[in-house]
Amino acid sequence: LGVIADPVGHSLSPALHNELLQKDGINKVYLPIRVPRESLDVFMESIHEMALTGLSVTIPHKESILRFVNGLDADVAGIRAANTLVVKKDTNFAYNTDCKAAMLSLAHEEGKYEEKQPFVGRTALILGSGGVAKAIAYGLTKGGATVAITGRNTRTAEQMAQDFKAKYVDWSFRHDFPTDYIINCTPAGMHPDLNSTAYDVDRLQSHHLVFDTVYNPQKTMLIKGAMERDCRIITGVDMFVRQAAMQYKLFTGSDPNVAEMKRIFVQAINPAKYSKAAAAGKSKPDETPTMVESPSSKKPAE
Repeated sequence: LGVIADPVGHSLSPALHNELLQKDGINKVYLPIRVPRESLDVFMESIHEMALTGLSVTIPHKESILRFVNGLDADVAGIRAANTLVVKKDTNFAYNTDCKAAMLSLAHEEGKYEEKQPFVGRTALILGSGGVAKAIAYGLTKGGATVAITGRNTRTAEQMAQDFKAKYVDWSFRHDFPTDYIINCTPAGMHPDLNSTAYDVDRLQSHHLVFDTVYNPQKTMLIKGAMERDCRIITGVDMFVRQAAMQYKLFTGSDPNVAEMKRIFVQAINPAKYSKAAAAGKSKPDETPTMVESPSSKKPAE
């Protein structure tokens, strides 16, 4: 197993998957594999020789990986991007767990995870036009929401809005657009750029649901601002752990302990905090939230 990306050294997926594989007694290892964009063809020609059975796929390969698959799920077909590859003797099957994870997080927050279209009557403003933004736009549209796209790159944001039959909002007018959900799919606020945000927190209102896909730090400036204004929130950690849990099930056939995955992941992005907690005799920092369901026990709306 492994994750392919360029760069890949920052990835926390190996730490997460390897600890869980060890705890579950599964004889597999998950490796970080740097694959430059221009080397993807050569790498994919050798995956069977390397005995790889599953890959997490991230920047810059989420779209180009589709040239090497001979099977894909409905979400990949709609988004035209994949983040997961299951490799068997005769097939390379592509999945997109980003979409399912984001929709499951939102549906749980709405208390409608068993409904086919849990977002009917909701309007979502998506900040950004990259791969994660596309996955979320596709899922929300399928789930019945009215979707609007905004981004600093006008051309790509307009094209994405057209592709997903969404509204386009000029970046300079994003704060004036009436919406229920504000979803950040830009890197604003990601470590080490902790003091930036793609949406002015002073413009947040208590009726907003704020979803930040940035997971390091867990509490970005946008999330902190939303909490201060009594908004409902979904963090990037929620989404990342859910999508990783779905990948783990695809790779191993086993349902992971999602609460344990979240603990491992939060510890990986906050090692100093956990060290202090251990020194103080605590098992974990008090503010670490709990997620108890397995990825197969509560399914996202289709």
